[in-house]
Amino acid sequence: MEFGPLSLHGYSLLLLVGALAGLQLSRTLAWHRGITADVLVDVAVWGSAAALVGARLWYVAFRWHDVYRLAPVEALMPWRGGLAIHGGVVGGVLACIFIARHHGLGTLRLLDLVAPGLLLGQVIGRWGNYLNQEAYGLPALAPGHWPAWLRDGTGYLPWGIVIDAGRRVPPFDDMLVWPATTRFHPTFLYESFWNLFGLLGLMHVAFRHKTQNGTVAGLYLIVWGTGRLWIEALRTDALLLPLPWATLKVAQVASLVVLALGIWLVLRGRGNVSAPPLEEIPA
Repeated sequence: MEFGPLSLHGYSLLLLVGALAGLQLSRTLAWHRGITADVLVDVAVWGSAAALVGARLWYVAFRWHDVYRLAPVEALMPWRGGLAIHGGVVGGVLACIFIARHHGLGTLRLLDLVAPGLLLGQVIGRWGNYLNQEAYGLPALAPGHWPAWLRDGTGYLPWGIVIDAGRRVPPFDDMLVWPATTRFHPTFLYESFWNLFGLLGLMHVAFRHKTQNGTVAGLYLIVWGTGRLWIEALRTDALLLPLPWATLKVAQVASLVVLALGIWLVLRGRGNVSAPPLEEIPA
């Protein structure tokens, strides 16, 4: 969409919608827990900026040797592509630490407020990958033993998506081997749905149960980390971590760390309470 000299891309619009929806959800949770929602405005502004910087730094760090070492100026141009969500989360968490201290609020308490909104933002924002034809997976070939209703006659799963030749990554840009009719796993869709179901559980815990500070944030890490762990196995555009004995996907390694941290936060809070259930909200 064009607004005079300005243009608004669908991907940017979805990110904006996701951020606003997430902010509203977190503000509602803050009201429920008796915390001023003003702190979440700071998170939305400064946390988003820190997340953008963190996402770019993460991507550049793991592509420095093969891309940005030869063209370092390109590292300062994130609009050309190249953001990694794990780095964005790290940047956002660091911002939350400073914001919590500035407002005299416990860091884990603030992260509990932010987590559901962040997950909702990811549910919505992932659809921007569809518009950009990115974050897709391997060819969505249907196993031969699957029932006919899970195959469309071409050998692909019926929910597989077509990717334009110019948007493909090697080796799937070879149109002789992988013609225009090839369908790919919509991994952005898998992650959006996974996060949506996780969000429903997260909201139930956050609004209906007493929990120790950090439990909701820990559940977010478990949901997101587990999802990225298996979804990343299908992705074709993963950042790689070359090691002497193997080449690993950076996102999967990071997701294991995220998952472990989430489990620790949840186990840490067992048997303790700090947040009132929804029924205790005064009229």
